[in-house]
Amino acid sequence: MTDFFENLKQLFKKINDDDIMAWASMLTLFLMLSLFPLIILITDFVASTSFNDPKNTEYLISILPPSIFETIQAIATDIEVNRSSKVIPAALLMTAWASSQGILAIIQALNKAYNVTETRSLLKLRFLALFYTFGFILLIVLFLLLIVFGNTIYSFVESNIYLPVFISPIVNLLRFAIPTIFSLVFFLFMYNLSPTVQVGVIKVLPGSIFASLGLIIASSAFSIYVKYSVSLSYLYGSLTGFIALILWLYFISIIIMVGGEINAVFLSSRFEHLNQHHHEV
Repeated sequence: MTDFFENLKQLFKKINDDDIMAWASMLTLFLMLSLFPLIILITDFVASTSFNDPKNTEYLISILPPSIFETIQAIATDIEVNRSSKVIPAALLMTAWASSQGILAIIQALNKAYNVTETRSLLKLRFLALFYTFGFILLIVLFLLLIVFGNTIYSFVESNIYLPVFISPIVNLLRFAIPTIFSLVFFLFMYNLSPTVQVGVIKVLPGSIFASLGLIIASSAFSIYVKYSVSLSYLYGSLTGFIALILWLYFISIIIMVGGEINAVFLSSRFEHLNQHHHEV
């Protein structure tokens, strides 16, 4: 028990010393920068397919907070009026660049947490960041679709299509199981392979579990806002949806950074125990 409190004390000290909040703010900024080009890509795809009809507009209204829906609708209208072959490649490049910059921020923060200096080439770092970018975008999309908007989407489908009673608990289980498993695997790889030193998958398990569970909790809290977004928008104004989205991105950024610090403290604690055992022998 004494070791636990000592490790906890060391964790808080490292979070403060390594400027985790600053790194989390940087990650949030790049996530926000990648979000709008991503919305443009999705909106353009929807506008050019059979999904672009009044029924789907009604569906989006039912699941999205009003302020976010209005922004997406404005982007869709602008794309329809000013359709250009240059918009999509530019949006794709912007999404990839901003997301990869966010991953590079995570890599730098993990190096700082492990007290190591970056020795890899810039080309290798860019390739690694681009590889994790696709996984990270998929992670965000999974959490948004299944946890944040999952309950609202299921309720909408249920109100339009008859579903057997036994489907509901299965859907609820999958809503949480799929993103949890995916995020755990993603963080195990990221925390192990992103820093300059690879410490092994098992040794980054504590931080990976923390990050996965943390994302589930933060996303569940955001889903509560989505459920009551209409009434909250009347109370706090049209920007409520974007403020909630930014806060969600900021909290998950903090969680990801703290996960790396937990692994660093866990490794440090293990090395201390090994040294003590060696001296005793």
